[in-house]
Amino acid sequence: MKLLYLQDFHLLFKVPTNRRDNYYLSMLLKLDEILSIAKQNNVVSILDGGDFFESPIVANTIVDDVLDRIESYKIEWHFLFGNHCMNSHHIENSKATSLAHMLRRSRYISYLNTMEDDNFFLQGYEYKHDIESELKENGLFHDKKNKMTIAIVHALITPKLLPFSAMHLCYKQLKTNYNYILVAHNHHSFKFKLNDTTIWDIGCTGRRKIDEKDITPSVLLIDTETKELKTIPLSSAKKGEEVFDLEKVAKAKEFEGNIDNFISSLSNVKLQSLDIRGKIESIAKETKVDKEIVDEIIKRIGEQEDE
Repeated sequence: MKLLYLQDFHLLFKVPTNRRDNYYLSMLLKLDEILSIAKQNNVVSILDGGDFFESPIVANTIVDDVLDRIESYKIEWHFLFGNHCMNSHHIENSKATSLAHMLRRSRYISYLNTMEDDNFFLQGYEYKHDIESELKENGLFHDKKNKMTIAIVHALITPKLLPFSAMHLCYKQLKTNYNYILVAHNHHSFKFKLNDTTIWDIGCTGRRKIDEKDITPSVLLIDTETKELKTIPLSSAKKGEEVFDLEKVAKAKEFEGNIDNFISSLSNVKLQSLDIRGKIESIAKETKVDKEIVDEIIKRIGEQEDE
């Protein structure tokens, strides 16, 4: 049996910041290609690792565009609920979401839970709040013998410990007896061997942020008989420099740098008045700082006061 895996599709109609193309149409092209790859390879089921939509509720027209394509190919599609497709970070609160509606509406769509035959066993683990702590404490285990075993997990599993307090789990901290763990939620690809387990993140399908520009959107073809897993890059996905406005990003970084430099210069100035805004404007005039930088600093001061 052949299966096709993808993750973090993040479909939305709005064009993300720094993308210069029509993001929605680009993602529909990827969806068409994924379905075509599945058909060409006689795939029985498509497996989604979570976050197919960018938000829990999307427009009905978006749902229709997706369902029309899936139903025209008549290939089963199994979805995990990632954090973006959930309400309040729990599947029990997500029965009114767009993804839940799709599961009820189409006979080709179902929840990614357990799949098993004589050759393999697969288990899906949807996202929930602080799933990383639970994984660290309990690990991922099965009781199957003489089968290829796969876990699909939507959690922030990382190549190394992060230097801040975000809920995450370094792959080395995960105790498991699965042959493969396919990681969604972390958009950046990695592949490591941990004892007898391969922990594999193929990377996001939908690139929304500038730090994702070097990701190659791909799918993973799984053959449960030969026990072979192979990545297939999506030809419809253009290179990062073609879809991201790198010049705009460079200007934004320069602008932020100018703000940082000006704020640093204030450390040498004794502010004897409570009128911080007035002092900032005065110093800016003396040092000939651009007005837009001053306006942005004053705006941020106001935001902090509101909070």
